[in-house]
Amino acid sequence: MLTANDENNHKVFASRKLNSQRYFCTSCGNPVFIKLGNFKCAHFAHFSNYNCNINNESETNEHIIGKLAISKFLHKNNVFIEKYLPSIKQRPDIMFDDNVVEFQCSSINIKRLNERNDGYSKLKIKYFWILGSKYYQNKFNQSIKKFYTYSIKLGFYILFWDFKSSELIVNYQISMIDGKIIFKEQRFSDWNSFLVFKSKMNFGQFIIRNSLIYSIKKNRKRPIL
Repeated sequence: MLTANDENNHKVFASRKLNSQRYFCTSCGNPVFIKLGNFKCAHFAHFSNYNCNINNESETNEHIIGKLAISKFLHKNNVFIEKYLPSIKQRPDIMFDDNVVEFQCSSINIKRLNERNDGYSKLKIKYFWILGSKYYQNKFNQSIKKFYTYSIKLGFYILFWDFKSSELIVNYQISMIDGKIIFKEQRFSDWNSFLVFKSKMNFGQFIIRNSLIYSIKKNRKRPIL
């Protein structure tokens, strides 16, 4: 975690400059401590004798630094990192306006993915899943289909984050024709450029032979078209 509450209930960011006062999880309220490792940037962690149902995943350095990088990439004034939403008991990585960004580096099953998406939908929050380097390296794996999004402008598309260049990678117009994946790829250095690109694109008539539409529908509660 990059954030925690101090003894005065003020939200603070993990830093080597913080003093030795006590800190608490912004979600469960249990005590946390700051970790200053040689391989990971400063971050907060729960003590082993405390269990947090919201923050129960071990974070990689890519995920910790990536959240900061993506928040800067958005170029928004009202960006919140790790803002807890008590009504749905979820804490998205990044939130701005009525949008959330989940930067996913670890594996997640379809049940948990749907639960998190349903939570945001209840609050009428639009959600974006941006995937880390391991997903990008295995982007033809069957398990990645659950992250596909469909729009009239881009067709099926999926978002990745380049950890080294701090760029958003968009694979779009994804099709599976006779068992072969076909797609286009574009990179963006800021969020607004992606939105402009998305608004100007015109995918045109959907390819009827695209077998993705049938395989993805099996794992979706709601229709994708």
